[in-house]
Amino acid sequence: MKNLLTCFLILSASVITHAQDSSFLLQGKIAGFDRGIIYLNYRNIENVNVLDSVVVTNGLFSIRGKVSEPTRAYLYSSSKKQTDRENANEIMIFIEPSDMKLRLEKGKFFQLQVSGSKTQDEWMSYQKSETAFENKWQPILAKIKKAESEKNWQLYDSLTEKFMIPYVDGKKQLYINFVRTNPGSYISLDLLSFNRHKLEFDSLYLFYHNLASIVKQTKNGIELGQFILKEDSLQIGKPAPIISFTDKDSVSHKLSDFKGKFVLLDFWASWCVPCRQENPYLVEVYKKYQVKGFEIISFSLDREKEKQAWLEAIVQDSMIWIQVCDFKYWNSDITKAFNLFGRGIPVNFLLDADGKIIGRDIRAWKLEEYLLRYMR
Repeated sequence: MKNLLTCFLILSASVITHAQDSSFLLQGKIAGFDRGIIYLNYRNIENVNVLDSVVVTNGLFSIRGKVSEPTRAYLYSSSKKQTDRENANEIMIFIEPSDMKLRLEKGKFFQLQVSGSKTQDEWMSYQKSETAFENKWQPILAKIKKAESEKNWQLYDSLTEKFMIPYVDGKKQLYINFVRTNPGSYISLDLLSFNRHKLEFDSLYLFYHNLASIVKQTKNGIELGQFILKEDSLQIGKPAPIISFTDKDSVSHKLSDFKGKFVLLDFWASWCVPCRQENPYLVEVYKKYQVKGFEIISFSLDREKEKQAWLEAIVQDSMIWIQVCDFKYWNSDITKAFNLFGRGIPVNFLLDADGKIIGRDIRAWKLEEYLLRYMR
């Protein structure tokens, strides 16, 4: 798998270098919006974030730019901060190297009409099926929300236990079905990229492999291929990445220093409620198995401004094992080594005495089961 992906990524990079015309023209007409400012936020052909703005005159506006491929863009007016969907003046659209025309209505941007963008047409088709799905589930979701607001936890637990798994599975099946039936659509790539942390690795690889070459050869296609390549190296049975780090007491370590021990690499943050909820279980397991050759190394995603909160959380949660934080948030070399950008936390990797990955994303209360299974 690794060689296949590597060869493809090299080929794709050469294709991108010879990209054709990348200019786009976005012409819009907004009913009820005679004069004001419209903003377009997107990444351009050089992958640089652009925030363009134009004056709307007599309800008309025009924006030019360059993108090398279909690209997510956010169009909004100066009244962007309105959050009620029925009064929304913000919309996500797909722009591409072509002439596109938009028709919108003030306060109802979500009802926009677009011509000249095949990708936007496909996106709206997908959204139509997603809206139908959400409408079907809306009565049940409303009951769950009401039970939560009223703190009726017995009803809340009953409803979530019965309905949330089918709801989540149903949403997942929506985008899987689209990807399967539209391998040549950039929307399929976008859906895979957006859900890359939610799909099982084998499924993600298979769906990506089945995409049309022209889709995989885009910048986002190459980026997802690189993600999959990295993720392949982090699967069960593979050696953990070679990393070095300095703990909160200024002691330097290399991960290889812990060969001979079972090690849990724990990624968390002081502001992460689910992480803090799992810490008591980690404390219990650590106290029980440390003498048997078990170690925990916690890597925090806290930022410099959260340093004190991080230190206080360590004390409050009785985290008596190795604590590491470089205050770089998602830009840490260690989070990059473990392919964590865009993932929610907590995240963890369990390593055996040889430094090989034997478990991933283990809930803290199930950790002991793994240690009993593998430790001798």
